Amino acid sequence: MPFDRGPAPLQIAVTAGALTPLLATLLARQRAEEPETPVRLVETTVADQCWGLEEGRYCLGLSTTPDLLRHPLQSVALWQDELAVAVPPRSPLLALAEIPLHEAVQHPLILWHREDHEAPGPQIESLLASVDMELVVQRVASFELMAVLVAAGYGIGFHTKFRLSASRRLDIVMRSLAGEPHPVTTYLVHSCQPRPAAVDRLIQRARTIQAPH
Repeated sequence: MPFDRGPAPLQIAVTAGALTPLLATLLARQRAEEPETPVRLVETTVADQCWGLEEGRYCLGLSTTPDLLRHPLQSVALWQDELAVAVPPRSPLLALAEIPLHEAVQHPLILWHREDHEAPGPQIESLLASVDMELVVQRVASFELMAVLVAAGYGIGFHTKFRLSASRRLDIVMRSLAGEPHPVTTYLVHSCQPRPAAVDRLIQRARTIQAPH
């Protein structure tokens, strides 16, 4: 008698910027409420996500890139966060409850590679274009490296509030940026083809999850 492996998992393509604690909350809720429908996350690029959705390799995508490289896909804003500052534990900036941008850029900066077109990199570059930066000590390709360098005191960085708040065990401190908020949005991406009912139920679960404020 052949071994029954159960239903095939829903293939969800996730780009690097969309890997947030909210996604873990969604997966936990999916397992609790519909364990008979497994989900498999596939880490991918924006380009592969788009082609995979069109070809049917993925049933859904999560991305922080809104234009989707001009592919004929649909995107819906799902979760919204905002930029904040990652500060070392003994920085003089901790005397401020909110950090003005002109004050932040007086300190050594750890920024994303300019070739990284996924949020929050482009938002950070756009924000910093309005001010004179003193010193960029390093450019990174991952949140983890940025957090390690900030915790070690090499400089300050920028990321979303929720990601920084969830990473306090890395010995970094989150401070809000003063002034108007700078939003970073996670988009739910899907093709225009009809979807299985299980995918629609997963979408509804995702929409009930809210980032803490």
